[in-house]
Amino acid sequence: MFLKSLFAFFVFSGLLALGIFSYYAFIYETPEEEEHWDIDEIIENEQEIDTSEENDSLDEDEETVDVPENRSSLNEWMGQSRQDLIEVWGPPGHEGPSAYGYDWLLYEGEGGVFAFGVEDETIVTAAGTEQMNSTNEVFLHDDRQTVEDSWTFENELSVDTEQGSYTFDVSGDHHETRPVAEIDEDLYVQAYFDVHENQLTAVRYMSPDVLVRHQPFPVTYTGDLPDQKPEARANWEDVEAIDAEAIHAYNNAIRKQHGLAPLSWHEQAATAATAHSRHMVEENYFAHTAPDGTGLGERLQEQNVDLLMAGENIAAEHTDALAAAIGWLNSEGHRENVLHEEFTHHGSGVFERTYTQNFVRPASEGSPHTP
Repeated sequence: MFLKSLFAFFVFSGLLALGIFSYYAFIYETPEEEEHWDIDEIIENEQEIDTSEENDSLDEDEETVDVPENRSSLNEWMGQSRQDLIEVWGPPGHEGPSAYGYDWLLYEGEGGVFAFGVEDETIVTAAGTEQMNSTNEVFLHDDRQTVEDSWTFENELSVDTEQGSYTFDVSGDHHETRPVAEIDEDLYVQAYFDVHENQLTAVRYMSPDVLVRHQPFPVTYTGDLPDQKPEARANWEDVEAIDAEAIHAYNNAIRKQHGLAPLSWHEQAATAATAHSRHMVEENYFAHTAPDGTGLGERLQEQNVDLLMAGENIAAEHTDALAAAIGWLNSEGHRENVLHEEFTHHGSGVFERTYTQNFVRPASEGSPHTP
């Protein structure tokens, strides 16, 4: 296939704690005379952060839950029981293990996305993309200065647990996009900022043990450094499944924050995304184009996807789905896909800690450029 016309390329690189990260985006538009391709436009973006059946399958009826209006603040659920949570919130829309020893209970409703991590029947972490009843005058969508009036973000964070003492380097990009503040000796909060809008987009509360297991920043320590990665391949599969669901949920929550319509789940796009994540890990590369020269177009064609537009974001070595979603939001090229008004469907796929999300506009939706 010969691709011509619109082509844009940019590279942005910077130094993270353990390596160089780079971003680039490029757009292809297929000429009308090349009828053997059903894709008019492909938008691809790539991100890497190194830290310690037939026809389209469209699922229009996505499962959501009614998020209770009288819910407590996220931080007030820390330390409470799983049973207490379910009595108030009801059963979660999705549930599955994390890579860090706790299980996720994921709630997605009109009020946003809320995720609770449960270990030994106790909530040890909680994250959200919409405002809970606040007890400390910090609200989602507040600007950075307002948040810092209540939470203190240092460039160096010291954490003590029974396993050891840990000092995290939270300088540079870490401090700008996802710093951590100590609420008290048993509670920390990670604030995720949209650097383009200079506002708080999501929060994650954690116990000290969970923070150390996540190792979200470069760390020096005395004692033991936990390794929570699943050892068996079968154990990874359930982690990957809940992460893929969560990426879809967080993307839609972010779009809602920007006044955009949510994207419906697209099973074929998700299958292609999962296969690409796995292929990158198994063949030891990180790119939209595989070593054999195949790209997003070929992967979607293999899944019999009939569409007008497609886009792809990839990422690697983030803590989990929330961290990946915010990373994409803060990268200009990836952000274009996440907030693209003309995409209507989305599928995500995860293999270990390599993430792919595909955005599509099926042919059945009609051309976005038709009056």
